[in-house]
Amino acid sequence: MLHDYIEGRVLLSRYPSKFMFLYYEDLTDNALDKVKALYKYIGMSESPEKIERLKALSVFSDKSLRSDGKNSTAFWWRNQLSWDIVQKVDKECSSVINLLGYKLFSTENQLKDLSIPSIDIPSQYRVATEADMGTEN
Repeated sequence: MLHDYIEGRVLLSRYPSKFMFLYYEDLTDNALDKVKALYKYIGMSESPEKIERLKALSVFSDKSLRSDGKNSTAFWWRNQLSWDIVQKVDKECSSVINLLGYKLFSTENQLKDLSIPSIDIPSQYRVATEADMGTEN
């Protein structure tokens, strides 16, 4: 992952309008708006038919599959992996975990508390900001 990140930074510096980092977790928040932003980025038209087909996909229509849902595929590991395994992975991968914006949890209770974010995606790597999508709170 570290090698991919380093190579990605090289590609991003060489081709800033043709390369982007894409976090799965980023797509799970405001998924439809993020897909629209990706369409725009790659120069793909956004027809009403395409949008209706996207809306029919469960990731867009089923709230439990979104990042804020307890069954979210983006965060399944927080409930499924044992604390022992998480600690081992964190120990071996802490540098890349931090570099990519993921959180190292201090306790098992923090890990299991889904109200505590497990990632802070660097703003320069977000598909689009809320302001870009017209969904400012």
